[in-house]
Amino acid sequence: MSNELTCRAYSSAGDSRSGRICLVIVAGPQGSGKSTAQRYLAERYSNIVTLIEAARILFDEDRSKGIVSGGALVGSGFEKRIMNLDLERMCKISLEGNSQTIYLDETNIFSVAHESLKDPVFAQQMYESYMKALSGFRVGILFANVPPEISWMRRRRLYERRYRGMTDFEERIHKSHEYLWRIYPEMIKLYERLPFAKRLVHTAGLRSELGPKLIGAFEYICRELSATPIRRNAIPAR
Repeated sequence: MSNELTCRAYSSAGDSRSGRICLVIVAGPQGSGKSTAQRYLAERYSNIVTLIEAARILFDEDRSKGIVSGGALVGSGFEKRIMNLDLERMCKISLEGNSQTIYLDETNIFSVAHESLKDPVFAQQMYESYMKALSGFRVGILFANVPPEISWMRRRRLYERRYRGMTDFEERIHKSHEYLWRIYPEMIKLYERLPFAKRLVHTAGLRSELGPKLIGAFEYICRELSATPIRRNAIPAR
């Protein structure tokens, strides 16, 4: 990033913690409910800004050009594009963001887990770049956790629709299935490694039980970060 050294996120290690912008990373394996968790929290707190997952933005861009792929089918070049987009957005937020706002970013540094299956050396370089950028924020992690079998149950039909009609359909489905079992332990390993305020929420249960879990985990993280989530008086109608 050409403007890397001008970003407050890269140069504010000495700033007071209270003045730093609050960034909560919503992470987890495929089909764990990350986007659902973001929407649920944004409906209930008025000072939340949700960020679309960088990978989803880039996948959509590629699909508009006729390139259809998924996490199991991309290489290190794609992961580097994800990282660059994440770093650019963090730089922008560090310069223009509001310290009273809580930013929810889907995946963020957890792209490192995906790269660790492709190129462990580059994955470590990615980790260091993300950590440098995150050093200027108050960072928390809300990890939506489901085992691979639940990921597959929730994602299988999406993969089948995405790749239907392709000559290598079976190979793509097989790789996507296998990938869910390979990425899960890497996600957990990275979650345990990261030195931030964090909470793991099991999202495989009943939807009626999930809401209180998300709120409890989110508010715990906010307390740890000295951030104040502002509850809405009424939840917007869907």
